[in-house]
Amino acid sequence: MRYWLMKTEPGTFGLEHLAAAPRRTTAWDGVRNYQARNMLRDEMKKGDQAFLYHSSTEVPGIVAVMQIVKEAYPPAQARLRRPAIVRPAAWRAQAADADRRADAHQCS
Repeated sequence: MRYWLMKTEPGTFGLEHLAAAPRRTTAWDGVRNYQARNMLRDEMKKGDQAFLYHSSTEVPGIVAVMQIVKEAYPPAQARLRRPAIVRPAAWRAQAADADRRADAHQCS
């Protein structure tokens, strides 16, 4: 099993979006960095775990632990390019996230 860091912004796709998704899963797409895209496509496997990380917040940090529930597959519209989509699921969200962020900020 491998561990991955999946960075996103809460306003674009946050923990609330993942929690509200059907079966608490979503497709993870739109990765434009070629090295990250290749890792999603070639190395991320079902059963791996990932950390959902928010960086553009007052106190950046990991807000959830996710499990990869489906390996990469090409999107329907991608016939010429080689993007990849993986499907992570919310596995364990941090409780009292605001309190933990405040504690982390005070410790640093």
